[in-house]
Amino acid sequence: MSCSKVRGWLPAYLAESLGEEERQEFRAHVRSCPGCRRWLWQEDATVALALALPATDTADAGFVEEVLAGIHQRRVERALARKKQTWRRAAAAAAALLALGLAYERWPRSPRPQVVAQPAQEKLAPEPFVEVEGEGVRVYQLASGGDARTQVAFIVSPSVEL
Repeated sequence: MSCSKVRGWLPAYLAESLGEEERQEFRAHVRSCPGCRRWLWQEDATVALALALPATDTADAGFVEEVLAGIHQRRVERALARKKQTWRRAAAAAAALLALGLAYERWPRSPRPQVVAQPAQEKLAPEPFVEVEGEGVRVYQLASGGDARTQVAFIVSPSVEL
């Protein structure tokens, strides 16, 4: 394998899009070629360190299944927790509404004025009475019973009477 080919394969290697045979060929060349190793250290030291590690078999199907089962289990647990939280929130809201309703019902209220229908009474004007009589003039004073603030007085000439 040539050094230029290895340098061209680096992005594909990092993206893990190379086939297993090409990956092995890439790793073997970097281990054996000091120029490519130096170039790789200059480009990305982390990748160079990772390539220096011995190759391990990551194709363990049991490991992948365990990881996927763990992910599935966490999703199920979250879904169940959400359902529990939903019921708890709904129960708390219902209890709060019930408490507010009972508090409103039992809250002391100020008494409202009661309107009582009373039979209509005709208000009759008080009888006029003559206060002063003399010299051909009559004075009539109209006053409501006991209300000294409101008084009306008429001075009538007898010649104008109807």
